[in-house]
Amino acid sequence: MIKFFHLKIFKAIDFTKPFLTLGINILFKKAQRVKPKLFGFFQPLSIDVWLYMIAAYFGLFNLI
Repeated sequence: MIKFFHLKIFKAIDFTKPFLTLGINILFKKAQRVKPKLFGFFQPLSIDVWLYMIAAYFGLFNLI
């Protein structure tokens, strides 16, 4: 039972060896791997911003 518990902890928490020991320990949870979406690069900006950029591109293209 204890071994199983330790395996679960090692899978969930990243245990690293500190280069300097001050007596304070911090545990970080491992980041979950998420499969990237096909159009994930659109997510940093809202749909309104993308539409305005496309409109500006075609608007400037017609002026030139």
